[in-house]
Amino acid sequence: MNFSYPIVLDLTDRPCLVVGGGKVAQRKVTSLLKAGAAVTVVSPQVTETINDLHKKGRIAFVNRTFQPQDLDGQFILFGALNDPSARAELATEAKKRGIPANLADDPQNCDFIIPSSFRDNDLLVAVSTNGRSPALSRKLRQVLEAKIGPSFALQVEAMGEIRDRLFNDIPDREDLRREVFLGIVDSDLLDVLRHGDEETFNSRVDALIARAMEKAAGHE
Repeated sequence: MNFSYPIVLDLTDRPCLVVGGGKVAQRKVTSLLKAGAAVTVVSPQVTETINDLHKKGRIAFVNRTFQPQDLDGQFILFGALNDPSARAELATEAKKRGIPANLADDPQNCDFIIPSSFRDNDLLVAVSTNGRSPALSRKLRQVLEAKIGPSFALQVEAMGEIRDRLFNDIPDREDLRREVFLGIVDSDLLDVLRHGDEETFNSRVDALIARAMEKAAGHE
């Protein structure tokens, strides 16, 4: 399989089905809830954590084996089953309905794989080995997480605020917005911010934006 197209989905309030109730399913459920998904679990047995989430009203729970109608209205499917024939059935039923499926430990029946990732606010870093070695993906993710640190999340927040400001100040000049962005990331400005000198960072960014606005006014 060639899982070569990376994508980050907005799962807020999207109905997501998890078939299986063990520890793998539990990890899927936990990560989906963090993404804001509306999660349903189908399994005759579940972990204590999944059961607690159901009791607290955070997930829906169907206490039986999978039936094809469980996929009705679902946006995406996650399967965590040990039985190969049961996984194949899941994949077949999902394909009939055009629902993308991820089946743990069964890349041949997957429409997508889940990279090893870590998040710090809006900063999301993901590592994939195209399904060849999830263990190595986790190791590489741990190395990156240790190296990146929290200062990069601060940079992401600052750049997001600058982006919003530019779309407000020069909405029709994509070229000038790009010029400001490159003027920041290709200079030492992010290092200035990383070292805590927000006053210098803000004043230099203000100057870049002012020049861009002057160019926009002159063009008009």
